[in-house]
Amino acid sequence: MSAKDREWLKTRYIKFLESERPEDQTVAWVFGTSVFAARVVTSNRYADALSIDLFKDSTFILDTNVLLILKLEVNELSCL
Repeated sequence: MSAKDREWLKTRYIKFLESERPEDQTVAWVFGTSVFAARVVTSNRYADALSIDLFKDSTFILDTNVLLILKLEVNELSCL
């Protein structure tokens, strides 16, 4: 990629991120939530000793419906 093309791409990307157009904001939101969901699902991190001690003998409720909703929204928005 030429330096000129690289600069053009960088400028357009920043313009997209700073855009107030609803369409651009929707794309950025979908991208962000999709990246977050993918990282949560594929995370291989483990709790540290402090967290284990803090939450020992506790009940933790994880609402996985959020991930399903994100998947459905992605399908709905993919036809835009």
